[in-house]
Amino acid sequence: MKKIIFLSFISMMCLMPLESFTAGGPPNPGGPPLFSTPPLGGGGSAPLGGGTLWLVSLAAGYGLKKYVAFRKNMKDEDL
Repeated sequence: MKKIIFLSFISMMCLMPLESFTAGGPPNPGGPPLFSTPPLGGGGSAPLGGGTLWLVSLAAGYGLKKYVAFRKNMKDEDL
């Protein structure tokens, strides 16, 4: 049974690269844009929404929890 699994694994590893040759090329880029926007200065225009606020607040809460546990551990060691 192990020999069959090993041979099928080896045959799959040999045949997998052949699959990439059957893939087509990249799609055509298309025509010119229908409208143009003015260039943005100083970076992108991605909004910093609620997700960033949640991430920062959870990281601050986690850091505070670790700090309180560290201080409690230090206080217990001093006694």
